[in-house]
Formats: sequence, structure tokens, C-alpha cells
Amino acid sequence: MEALLKELRRLKREEQLQPLTAAEREVYVMLEEGYTHAQIERKLYKSESTLKNQVNKILKKARRAKRSRSGRQGSQRRSGQSRRHRAKID
Repeated sequence: MEALLKELRRLKREEQLQPLTAAEREVYVMLEEGYTHAQIERKLYKSESTLKNQVNKILKKARRAKRSRSGRQGSQRRSGQSRRHRAKID
């Protein structure tokens, strides 16, 4: 549970929530507020397996967003370096 929270906190909140379904957002917010899995199951009337599936989907989407952001930053750095390199040559 702590690993999930640490992973998700590192991403910007809007980026995390954008690709999530309404049900996943609801689970995410409750996890962020410190609810346990058992508390979420009771409050949202979800089975243990449904909640586990939603948490796994949240993690996958968070990792995908992180990889996507890392790729964009890397390509921006690379393109920025090449422009600087070209400027030196000219």
C-alpha cells in the first residue's frame, strides 16, 4: 500500500487522475486520504478482487504516464542539445 502511495504522489495529481475512470479516481482519492483496503471495500461496496484489480489498473496507468513523461523530457533534452550543437557549428 505504501509503495502505491509513494508511486502515485510522485506524479502530478492532474496527470494521475486524467486517465483514470470515475471508479478508479474514487479509489485513488480514498487511498490518498489513508483509507485501508478493507475500509474502501466496505465504504464503496466492492469485493476484494474488484478493489485489487482497480488498484493494479491505477498503478499501470501511473507507470505509463511516468514513462510517457520521461520520454517527452528525454526527447526535449535531446532536441535541445542538438539545437545548441547546431548553433555552435554555424
